[in-house]
Amino acid sequence: MTPDVNKTGRYENQEKFKFWSGEIRGNFVTIRFGNIGTSGHCSSKEFPSQAAAENFLKKRKEEKIAEGFSLVEEEE
Repeated sequence: MTPDVNKTGRYENQEKFKFWSGEIRGNFVTIRFGNIGTSGHCSSKEFPSQAAAENFLKKRKEEKIAEGFSLVEEEE
């Protein structure tokens, strides 16, 4: 059985020409980030539970919004 996928959408900071997005699959979080116009970098991290993964991604998303990133594309 494949775990549900929860995506944040794509966020960009136009002043710094950066993008950021996150995804949860079960208890794994994958973050994509980099310069706009590139494929960027990818980082994955495993958590003890899906709830812990969701909490981490929620906090990271809030940090990015505070840094000036804004939602430019909703993920399905």
